[in-house]
Amino acid sequence: MGAEEEFVFWNGELSPVGEVKVSPSAEGLLYGFGCFETMGLSNGRIRFLSDHWDRISRAAADMELECPDLRERLLDQVSQLCKYNHCEEGIVRLSLHKNGRSTDVLLRVFARTPSADESSFEVDLSRFPHSGPSPLSGWKHNNYLLNALAYREAVEMGLRESILCRDGKLVEGSRSNVWVLREGVLWTPPVESGALPGVVRKRVLSSAAEMRVDVREGAILAEDLEDCDGLFFSNAGMLFKAATRCGVHEFSPHLELVNRVNEVLLR
Repeated sequence: MGAEEEFVFWNGELSPVGEVKVSPSAEGLLYGFGCFETMGLSNGRIRFLSDHWDRISRAAADMELECPDLRERLLDQVSQLCKYNHCEEGIVRLSLHKNGRSTDVLLRVFARTPSADESSFEVDLSRFPHSGPSPLSGWKHNNYLLNALAYREAVEMGLRESILCRDGKLVEGSRSNVWVLREGVLWTPPVESGALPGVVRKRVLSSAAEMRVDVREGAILAEDLEDCDGLFFSNAGMLFKAATRCGVHEFSPHLELVNRVNEVLLR
């Protein structure tokens, strides 16, 4: 947790970070039984809240996690955390954890950790293979170890992101969806590959005409990166970002395209 994150909401109560108590028998702690959403925060407001809420609601229903009045309290709690943590620009993280017949709810608001060089976005392929499609693929579930290891690997190498592949095909970034530009078409792996149905991914696909870009879903071979004109990543925190290097392959930052996509996303 960042230095500025002094308070969280734990089961509806404003609590100092150090006073949160978790049951040692809770399935959320023992098995990662739960789901979460990481949402962008701008001027104290959550971006794309309806999309995030729809996704976590579906996952919670499938997991039989109940939190009936959470939506009504969410915006007020975020507003309080913005004040107490002195943060109106950053990340809102809502996570649900199974605890017997009840659901533990953790709400956090914290600033994004800036990169040493925000102008560069260098990545590489992860040595950890993606687990592939499964009944869990559509959920942003708390069993997140594979992604956490892949991200740590990237950070230790001085990189911003790591790409998880399966059977020689790109699936997703450790914390993002991945895109390539090839012959004027912006491609992203289909969710059938195991890629998370990201909120920003969904909006780029649905707003392609407004963004004036041809967007398609399809398989992307790792070996084809050398023939791609651009490499991009998207998530709720950074929106749409161009990579400048992946391993030995260098890419244009495509500032005009990135700015156009982000302008539409933020309308």
